[in-house]
Amino acid sequence: MSAFSPAFAALWDLTATDPWVNITGIQDHVTNTGTAGSAQALYVKNTPYSMGYTTRYVADQIGAKYALMKNKAGTTVDSTIAAVESALNEVTDNLESDYLGLEVINGNNSASWPICMVSFVLVNVSNNLPDCSYIRA
Repeated sequence: MSAFSPAFAALWDLTATDPWVNITGIQDHVTNTGTAGSAQALYVKNTPYSMGYTTRYVADQIGAKYALMKNKAGTTVDSTIAAVESALNEVTDNLESDYLGLEVINGNNSASWPICMVSFVLVNVSNNLPDCSYIRA
């Protein structure tokens, strides 16, 4: 959110290793329990004026409300599959064959969700090595 709001960035400790734990009241709720992000989402759902992050899937599962966002083009968008695909389409040309990492944030397309995150992408490859030495993090 710091990329979108200088006021937020001014209040946020950008040097913290895990800055979410610095938010008052969430210290005991930052560990995932079961589904990724469920502890944070339940905390936010049950704590007035609290804020956190999780996946859209988890928010929908527990009935938590979430915000729409205004993207770089000035359009207010929802975190739909189409909005994420729009954001990914903006950066796929930057994908390098030896590093499968992309920064998908604050794109120019008016239909794009401004903050996309993929934790893991699985790629099917042919490999005849007896170990996993070819895998890079």
